[in-house]
Amino acid sequence: TYGQQRSRDKNWFFSGRVSPCTLRVGFTETFSSDWYISLAHPDGGELALIDAAHETIPAPSLLILLNQSLQARNSKIIIRERCSMKNKEASYKTTTNLLAIAQKHFTEHGYFDVTLEKIAEEANVTRGAIYHHFKNKQGLFIAVLDSVQKDVAARIEKAALKSDDPWQQLILGCAGFVNGANAEENRRILLVDAPSALGWDTWRKIDQENSMRTLQEHIDDLKAGGYLCDDVDTSLMTCSISGALNELALNCSEDDVVLADSKLLSTISQLVSGFRRKES
Repeated sequence: TYGQQRSRDKNWFFSGRVSPCTLRVGFTETFSSDWYISLAHPDGGELALIDAAHETIPAPSLLILLNQSLQARNSKIIIRERCSMKNKEASYKTTTNLLAIAQKHFTEHGYFDVTLEKIAEEANVTRGAIYHHFKNKQGLFIAVLDSVQKDVAARIEKAALKSDDPWQQLILGCAGFVNGANAEENRRILLVDAPSALGWDTWRKIDQENSMRTLQEHIDDLKAGGYLCDDVDTSLMTCSISGALNELALNCSEDDVVLADSKLLSTISQLVSGFRRKES
């Protein structure tokens, strides 16, 4: 062997010469106890890795040989791989924490009265960290809005699945949207601040990619299943219902919706009934 070293995190590796290439064998507990073999041509090309399953896989660019010393090179490669994984885990934890804190601030104070300094202080990070992950305040808000949209989508699905009948699923899903949009942690972000903070075009695009897309897909299924009148345009039907639901949500508080759930379902049922094929 050319060199052997044990680091503090119990990474073992060694290397030797197999002319004209460099043979490296590594074992590390950090990466799920996997071992690997790599061959590096002296011209500095990318490596080919052979893993424990004896399958050849392309090496990432960070494994290109950059140093003259094999021992120094191996040390650098192991450390950089380990740091890359640790950085990804740390980045995920940081962004998750920032999103939770930011959602709380946007909910309590509104987009225009929230400062990144306060969010950074509570998250125990620098303001630069927020810029690194989200670019700016609007980028952070969009990420929070995406999280809110996913929460509303989950509520729509949960409500719709209370019935096996596709038509009833439409009605229940629409009610699920109104309820989800009016949830305390969602209402201000989704219904009040998003259009003004992002501008109409951006807000419209985000809405089309989330709630409207889900609604469109279900309406298309209803059309294919013969539930709708022959002359119904599913895109126009989607726009009509989506606009009505947004207005309905804006004009209902969370308490109003809970107290008048039967009234809400009745209103939505009457709203969509005009699109349904009449039974003969």
